[in-house]
Amino acid sequence: MLNPNNHIIQALPIIHHIAESAKKEDYKEIIIGSFIRGADKKGACTGHCAGRCIDLNISSRSFESVAALQMVVRILGYLTNLPDKYKKSMGFGMPLQGQFFGHQNLTKYKGVSTTLLKNEELRKLVNQLGYVFPDNDNHLHIQFNWLSKSASNYETEVVYEEGESYENS
Repeated sequence: MLNPNNHIIQALPIIHHIAESAKKEDYKEIIIGSFIRGADKKGACTGHCAGRCIDLNISSRSFESVAALQMVVRILGYLTNLPDKYKKSMGFGMPLQGQFFGHQNLTKYKGVSTTLLKNEELRKLVNQLGYVFPDNDNHLHIQFNWLSKSASNYETEVVYEEGESYENS
């Protein structure tokens, strides 16, 4: 289990930055979802369990809406203002719905080209910050590798645990 006394929770500075940025704009649509989960059935602790991921939702719940697209563009815009050490090491899981990947037949959790994103602004932002992969519906998954010396090892690694899936509750 993740112990913040001896393990850096990489998601916390990112969550703080998103929350502070939204507060400055009085933007209240972002819901901070899960960012710490237990180990998998085999006891392995990666991704959410290791404090390297966060799921973000919108108050209206559906990512089919224009508001969801605008929220994700806003969040990625906030992230471009982070110090350089955080940039190019983020993975973005976006849903196979709406103005993200649409309803394309893509394999979830595998890195893909940003050209598959339907929205030009999203493509530009993801290219500045890291990489993208199709994920489950109705949330934005962000994973962080900012403690690594090089993000290049993570370009297509998705850090969901085996058998783990996102459930919108």
